[in-house]
Amino acid sequence: MLSEGFCTELLSELARYEASGLPVARPNSMNNYGVVLNACGFEPVMDALQRQCVAPLASLLFPHQGGDADHHHTFMVQYRHGEDLRP
Repeated sequence: MLSEGFCTELLSELARYEASGLPVARPNSMNNYGVVLNACGFEPVMDALQRQCVAPLASLLFPHQGGDADHHHTFMVQYRHGEDLRP
C-alpha cells in the first residue's frame, strides 16, 4: 500500500523528530520505542491515507461497519531483541 520510498522518508522524518528533543508521545504504556504520528505533524497525511485507501478498503471488506472508519490512532513502533522486556 505504501511505496518503499515513502516508507524510507517516513522513517527518516521520525528519526529526525526523535533527535530534535521535542516531546515524543508514546502510543501506549507497553512500548518505549514508538511514536504517535499525529503528535509529530503527520495527522493530515494519515487522514488522507485513511480517507483515500483505508476507508474504501474497509468498506469493501466489512460492508456493514467498514464505512465508519472516520478516526485513527496512528503510530509507529520499533521492536528490537532485548528491548521493552517485561519481567
